[in-house]
Formats: sequence, structure tokens, C-alpha cells
Amino acid sequence: LMGLLHRLYRIAHETVFPTRCLACGEFFRRPDRAITGDTDDAALLAAKLCPACLQGVVRVASPMCSICGLPFIGRQGQDHICGECIRSPGVFAKARAALVYNQTLKRLVHCFKYQGKIQLAAALGEILLVAFERHWEQERIDLVVPVPLHPKRMRKRGFNQAYLLVHRWGLPMARSLAARPGPVLQRDLIIRTRYTVPQTTLGRRKRAENIKNAFALTDCGRIKNKAILLVDDVYTTGATAGECARLLLDGGARQVDILTLARAVLPA
Repeated sequence: LMGLLHRLYRIAHETVFPTRCLACGEFFRRPDRAITGDTDDAALLAAKLCPACLQGVVRVASPMCSICGLPFIGRQGQDHICGECIRSPGVFAKARAALVYNQTLKRLVHCFKYQGKIQLAAALGEILLVAFERHWEQERIDLVVPVPLHPKRMRKRGFNQAYLLVHRWGLPMARSLAARPGPVLQRDLIIRTRYTVPQTTLGRRKRAENIKNAFALTDCGRIKNKAILLVDDVYTTGATAGECARLLLDGGARQVDILTLARAVLPA
């Protein structure tokens, strides 16, 4: 009886207050069953996105660049090093992402970052955690470090989206982390010391120039000989992540890997 009453309540609620898709803005009916505990990326967002936009939630999968994680257009073959990593190898060991940064993810990330829809953080953080467990299952990571915002941008936005993606990793949702020594979240290990124009307005070369020497370490002692996972929302050219990785390695880190929610696929 309670189940029936709950279902009737949900139907009535959806009729009066229909759910609006956070990606396209269309109204849709939320799924009847909860998705709690489901590790399918699209399923974790089923209560936030309409069925059409859910089709645009695409997991980054092989074949990809074995260093920077760039997914190749051709879906046949094995992982190998991409041309950009051959021409200009980065300082980080490897970079991986959970989802492809297509139009659906672009709208979703924009909604999360610029419209303050921080209720997305739990589902997106779970998706990121699944990617971490998949790509670092057998590898030791000592510290998780979110890419910081400049204080001016932090005041304007009110939150750091990279931190929100990982701040729940210590809770019971982190299934595999409970079975092995988990990494320690270091929120303020890196600070942003120089205010820069948004990277989204710049090309590859200008991005590297814009972000150069924009960060500083607060405590080199905490990173000595540590394996560090640097976390951000989107990997485009890798300029921001690369600059942070260089800083950490210069400060004494043993290894720096990168994990982002989404990976942009740039034209050749």
C-alpha cells in the first residue's frame, strides 16, 4: 500500500511540477525507479536529463591515446600514442576522462559551472569515481588534488566545480576505495595566484601562454615522492592540467596523473 501511495504521489508531483532537462530545458517525466547504486553513466543522470539528451552521454572508451586519453574517431584497433603526444609530450604520466565532451556534456557542464546547478555534483562525481576505479584499479594514488580557481572567480561562482566532483569520494559511495588504502583529498595544495582570462576563449597556443606561472604550491612537504591524481572538469588542450602537473613534479611529486569528467575531441 505504501508503495502504491508513493507512486501516486510521484505522479501527482510530476503533473504539477514537471522535471526540466538540465541540458536542453525540455520538460520530461522522471523514471519511476531510483538509480541509486547503478554505475551506468547515463543511468546516473536519468533523473536530470531527458531521454534524448541521455543518448548524448558517451563514455570515453578504447581505442584512445595511451598517454593523454584522447579517444580516436575510428573505433577499431588498440590504444596507442596520438600525434600530439609524440610531437609535444606532456609532463604527466597519463590522463583519462569519464565522458566525451560533446554538445550534451557541454550544456550539462555549463549548467553545473555557470548556472549554479550544484545538485549535479553527486551524479557527476559518481561517474568520475567509476572512471577512477576503472583506470587506476591496480595503481596506487596517494593524493587527489582538484585544480583550483582564482579567489576572484571563486567569489563570483561560489564554488570550485573540480572540488565538488571529488569531495564525496570518502563516503560509502566509494566502493573500491573502502577495500584498499584510499587517496587523501588535498583541497588547497595548489592555489591560483594570477587571474587569467577564461581558457574557453583561447586557442591551443594562447591557452598555454595564458596559464603559465598562474599557480603556486602551498606545501611542498606534503607531495614529496607522492603519486598525485589531478582532477578537473574538462580536458581540452591539457594546458591547465599540464601546468599544474609541472608545478607538482617540480615540487617533488613522484608522479602526476590527470582525471577529468569530460574529454574534448579536437579536430586534427
